[in-house]
Amino acid sequence: MDILIALIACLVPGLIFALLFYHADRYEREPIHFLVLVFLWGTVPSLILSELLNSQIISMLAWLSRSTVTTLVAPALEELLKALAIASIFFFARQEFDGVLDGLVYGGMVGLGFATAENYIYYIDALQNRGWYALFELFILRGIVFGLSHAIYSGVVGAGFGLARHTLGSRKHISYIIGGLITAYCIHAMHNLGSRSPG
Repeated sequence: MDILIALIACLVPGLIFALLFYHADRYEREPIHFLVLVFLWGTVPSLILSELLNSQIISMLAWLSRSTVTTLVAPALEELLKALAIASIFFFARQEFDGVLDGLVYGGMVGLGFATAENYIYYIDALQNRGWYALFELFILRGIVFGLSHAIYSGVVGAGFGLARHTLGSRKHISYIIGGLITAYCIHAMHNLGSRSPG
């Protein structure tokens, strides 16, 4: 029962936000199969890899406090992993990646996928260890108030790819992509610093 409740709590906002991103491009919507793929990349591989690599990095950086690793290291790892989905569309399906809006949509989708899976972990832990009120409190904060955080971070990365789409010159091309990643990292790190929790 707890698993079902936690699943519903994380899926409902995630899917509603995903529909909003899908309808953002009113004139040329992105193919459903690509959007599903980037959403799933957020929910499965990037979250698993992030959790595995985060624990490895925390042990390697034992001389730093855990909060420092959470604030400074985790956002870099997570944004790089989520960016792989955007880069895959950008390089291997360029005909479906027209510019900044497409980048925002693909980035938003992978971010929503990541947030949905991450929220499930937090929700099930809250429900099983601290009860209904803890779940409700987390749902309001993570699912609603900060429900679009990962979508915003990854959307910024996607916008960087979108700017690079029609840019001439490899240096400028790369600078837009790197600029998007750095900006997303800074926003993500500031959020983690302000909330004192991973997110």
